[in-house]
Amino acid sequence: MENEKPKVDQLIDHVEEYFQTRQELSKLVAAEKSSVVISSLIANLILFFVFLLVFIFGSIALAYCISQYFGKPFSGFLVVASVYLLVGIILVMKKDKWLKIPMENAIIKSFFKKDGHE
Repeated sequence: MENEKPKVDQLIDHVEEYFQTRQELSKLVAAEKSSVVISSLIANLILFFVFLLVFIFGSIALAYCISQYFGKPFSGFLVVASVYLLVGIILVMKKDKWLKIPMENAIIKSFFKKDGHE
Protein backbone atom coordinates (compact mmCIF):
# COMPACT_ATOMS: atom_id res chain seq x y z
CA MET A 1 0.00 0.00 0.00
CA GLU A 2 2.83 2.35 0.78
CA ASN A 3 4.30 1.73 -2.66
CA GLU A 4 1.05 2.76 -4.42
CA LYS A 5 0.86 6.19 -2.78
CA PRO A 6 4.01 7.54 -4.39
CA LYS A 7 2.87 6.22 -7.80
CA VAL A 8 -0.48 8.00 -7.47
CA ASP A 9 1.28 11.16 -6.32
CA GLN A 10 3.66 10.88 -9.27
CA LEU A 11 0.74 10.45 -11.64
CA ILE A 12 -1.02 13.50 -10.19
CA ASP A 13 2.19 15.52 -10.50
CA HIS A 14 2.60 14.47 -14.13
CA VAL A 15 -1.03 15.29 -14.94
CA GLU A 16 -0.69 18.75 -13.34
CA GLU A 17 2.55 19.35 -15.24
CA TYR A 18 0.91 18.21 -18.48
CA PHE A 19 -2.01 20.63 -18.07
CA GLN A 20 0.34 23.51 -17.24
CA THR A 21 2.40 22.73 -20.32
CA ARG A 22 -0.75 22.56 -22.49
CA GLN A 23 -1.89 25.90 -21.07
CA GLU A 24 1.47 27.50 -21.91
CA LEU A 25 1.39 26.00 -25.40
CA SER A 26 -2.11 27.37 -25.98
CA LYS A 27 -0.96 30.85 -24.91
CA LEU A 28 2.05 30.70 -27.22
CA VAL A 29 -0.01 29.50 -30.18
CA ALA A 30 -2.59 32.25 -29.60
CA ALA A 31 0.16 34.87 -29.32
CA GLU A 32 1.79 33.65 -32.54
CA LYS A 33 -1.45 33.63 -34.50
CA SER A 34 -2.54 37.05 -33.28
CA SER A 35 0.89 38.53 -34.03
CA VAL A 36 0.74 37.14 -37.57
CA VAL A 37 -2.71 38.63 -38.13
CA ILE A 38 -1.78 42.01 -36.62
CA SER A 39 1.53 42.30 -38.49
CA SER A 40 -0.20 41.38 -41.74
CA LEU A 41 -2.87 43.99 -41.07
CA ILE A 42 -0.28 46.71 -40.37
CA ALA A 43 1.75 45.82 -43.48
CA ASN A 44 -1.39 45.88 -45.62
CA LEU A 45 -2.44 49.25 -44.16
CA ILE A 46 0.95 50.75 -45.03
CA LEU A 47 0.69 49.41 -48.58
CA PHE A 48 -2.87 50.70 -48.81
CA PHE A 49 -1.83 54.25 -47.89
CA VAL A 50 1.09 54.24 -50.32
CA PHE A 51 -1.12 53.08 -53.19
CA LEU A 52 -3.85 55.51 -52.09
CA LEU A 53 -1.43 58.39 -52.54
CA VAL A 54 -0.41 57.08 -55.97
CA PHE A 55 -4.09 56.71 -56.87
CA ILE A 56 -4.96 60.25 -55.72
CA PHE A 57 -2.10 61.92 -57.55
CA GLY A 58 -2.72 59.80 -60.64
CA SER A 59 -6.37 60.82 -60.57
CA ILE A 60 -5.46 64.49 -60.34
CA ALA A 61 -3.04 64.12 -63.26
CA LEU A 62 -5.67 62.30 -65.31
CA ALA A 63 -8.24 64.99 -64.53
CA TYR A 64 -5.83 67.71 -65.68
CA CYS A 65 -5.11 65.78 -68.88
CA ILE A 66 -8.81 65.40 -69.64
CA SER A 67 -9.35 69.09 -68.83
CA GLN A 68 -6.65 70.03 -71.34
CA TYR A 69 -8.34 67.84 -73.97
CA PHE A 70 -11.80 69.38 -73.48
CA GLY A 71 -10.49 72.89 -72.89
CA LYS A 72 -12.57 73.42 -69.75
CA PRO A 73 -10.84 73.31 -66.33
CA PHE A 74 -13.70 71.51 -64.55
CA SER A 75 -14.50 68.91 -67.23
CA GLY A 76 -11.62 66.56 -66.45
CA PHE A 77 -12.45 66.47 -62.76
CA LEU A 78 -16.12 65.90 -63.56
CA VAL A 79 -15.29 62.95 -65.85
CA VAL A 80 -12.94 61.37 -63.29
CA ALA A 81 -15.49 61.86 -60.49
CA SER A 82 -18.22 60.30 -62.66
CA VAL A 83 -16.06 57.24 -63.32
CA TYR A 84 -15.36 56.87 -59.59
CA LEU A 85 -19.07 57.25 -58.83
CA LEU A 86 -19.86 54.46 -61.29
CA VAL A 87 -17.16 52.23 -59.75
CA GLY A 88 -18.51 53.05 -56.26
CA ILE A 89 -22.06 52.10 -57.22
CA ILE A 90 -20.86 48.80 -58.70
CA LEU A 91 -18.82 48.07 -55.55
CA VAL A 92 -21.82 48.78 -53.30
CA MET A 93 -23.94 46.37 -55.32
CA LYS A 94 -21.27 43.63 -55.35
CA LYS A 95 -19.57 44.30 -51.99
CA ASP A 96 -20.40 40.94 -50.40
CA LYS A 97 -19.16 38.89 -53.34
CA TRP A 98 -16.11 41.01 -54.27
CA LEU A 99 -15.01 42.48 -50.93
CA LYS A 100 -16.50 40.98 -47.79
CA ILE A 101 -16.24 37.25 -48.52
CA PRO A 102 -12.67 37.36 -49.96
CA MET A 103 -11.47 39.43 -46.98
CA GLU A 104 -13.09 37.05 -44.50
CA ASN A 105 -11.49 34.08 -46.26
CA ALA A 106 -8.06 35.76 -46.26
CA ILE A 107 -8.26 36.51 -42.53
CA ILE A 108 -9.39 32.99 -41.69
CA LYS A 109 -6.70 31.51 -43.95
CA SER A 110 -3.94 33.56 -42.33
CA PHE A 111 -5.22 32.74 -38.84
CA PHE A 112 -5.24 28.98 -39.43
CA LYS A 113 -2.02 28.82 -41.45
CA LYS A 114 0.28 26.17 -39.98
CA ASP A 115 4.05 26.71 -39.70
CA GLY A 116 4.38 28.84 -42.81
CA HIS A 117 2.55 26.33 -45.03
CA GLU A 118 -0.82 27.00 -46.58
